[in-house]
Amino acid sequence: MKALQLLALVSIAFGACAPAPEDSRRDAVDTAEEELRATPGASVIVLLVDTLRADILGPYGGDGRTSEHFAALAREGVLYEDCVSAAPWTLPSVASLFTGTLPRTHGAGLEGEQRFLGGPGQSEPLAVAKELPTLAKLLREQGYATLLRGTNPFVRFGLEADFERAELRYAPAGAVVDWGLQALAELPREKPYLLVLHFLDLHEPNQIGVDFGREDFELYFPSVLPPVDESERRWPAPDLEPYRWQHLLQQRKRLYLASQRYVDREIGRFLKSLAELHPQEARFVVYTSDHGEDFFENFEVDLASGHTDPRAGYRAPISYGHGHSLHRALTHVPLAISGPGLPRGRRVADTVGSIDVLPTLCRLLDLPVPSTVQGRCLPFVGRATPRSYLSESIAYGRERVALTTPDGWKLVHPLSAEERPQLFFLPDDPREKLDLAAREPARLTALREALERALAAVPRGAGTSIASDSATQDALRALGYVGAQGAQGETKR
Repeated sequence: MKALQLLALVSIAFGACAPAPEDSRRDAVDTAEEELRATPGASVIVLLVDTLRADILGPYGGDGRTSEHFAALAREGVLYEDCVSAAPWTLPSVASLFTGTLPRTHGAGLEGEQRFLGGPGQSEPLAVAKELPTLAKLLREQGYATLLRGTNPFVRFGLEADFERAELRYAPAGAVVDWGLQALAELPREKPYLLVLHFLDLHEPNQIGVDFGREDFELYFPSVLPPVDESERRWPAPDLEPYRWQHLLQQRKRLYLASQRYVDREIGRFLKSLAELHPQEARFVVYTSDHGEDFFENFEVDLASGHTDPRAGYRAPISYGHGHSLHRALTHVPLAISGPGLPRGRRVADTVGSIDVLPTLCRLLDLPVPSTVQGRCLPFVGRATPRSYLSESIAYGRERVALTTPDGWKLVHPLSAEERPQLFFLPDDPREKLDLAAREPARLTALREALERALAAVPRGAGTSIASDSATQDALRALGYVGAQGAQGETKR
């Protein structure tokens, strides 16, 4: 694709959902989308599964045993095959989801070129900019009850402020579901609501609840697998003997899949109970994630590009966990939406983004789309106008930015001259194993220019400085973000 075409695509990508002066309720949607009727006053449920990558779910070609209820929701509504998260870790990603803006605009996350979340010398993350309207604020102003059951401590960084009722502490999926059902049972039946349930079970250290079934465990952990001593996990991880390292990865992957099976089953219990509690209720349900998880899939390509990680003492990349890269393992997230008036069983292949969820819900509820929004309304009936999407806001290492184009190209560009850009063609290489930057110099130049134009079009915002309390610090420490020093003095994740 020529540079001019790429620039045109990127120019479409930003500000596309900004309301027109003559009608603040309309945004840039395709003509076919006008056939959809809004449902003012409908309730909204957001099921946010932390650390869930799309490709482990059945509808995305993964293990169907992990996603029975996600698949059922998708059959009742619309599944988006290629949803791009705005960031590879929770704080900036969830801020983008609930403001419809990119990290450089909402400001939540870390600052500076070199980043080391929880590491020595790194300042605390910034909270979301106070002046930006969030989904909770918009709906609360419309008379909605706004309820949040958060489990990740990063949700404390300003994202909880607009919820009238919020509980923020770790609990397994079963307890999160129980909280949500109890909160809804206490609401007047006629009152619309926004309910956000945030599930953390897939995140290390995978604290599986007591109601995690024996069937789930035995399904993924046959008795032939011996246990792994966690003390053997060093940074960089390849220091382990090959057998032990592969064994550790195998166990981690199986525990990850088993955790998602448990979460999905609890979500199914929630949806069934909700249907019994409010059978006639008009509601939209969003099932998505903030980011994925890397199981050492891009180590070689990142090493060749000069990428390093402070958790490895800047000696090498780690390519494990999340927050350290913008590869598809971390930025390709599931997204399904069901509700009144939406087509059933539709799969949308167009590339979309997590920043599109807020303007879409505004459209479905017939509410004005804030002028600050950088997303656009998701396609339901027709094809979306092609656009590119940005991901950014690294937590570990040197900051970089990724541009994903609608024709399948992806540029990952560092802000440091010490690292080299990467270029991938996703239709042939969805796991981003083959860097084409050296083979496609003209395309690399065109995409780099397109990226520069895109970044110049995004307004810079300032996050809010806050001092986290001891409870937040303890919660971050339990997840491995703060204080767990490895053998080389680096913070483990």
